[in-house]
Amino acid sequence: MTTEEITMHIERALDEIRPFLESDGGNISLIGIEDDKHVKVRLEGACVGCSVNQMTLKAGV
Repeated sequence: MTTEEITMHIERALDEIRPFLESDGGNISLIGIEDDKHVKVRLEGACVGCSVNQMTLKAGV
């Protein structure tokens, strides 16, 4: 799979959970992909200070 294909798959996955984050005043964005296997995302808005943001990353992403 090419880097572009991996990026498209990740963006689609983020798009699936984004509405749930937005409903609570948050968001998520893709920062980058390293070595085609390490994904960096940024939690935004209300997600930044949320006490369950790590659970969101593990369960949602």
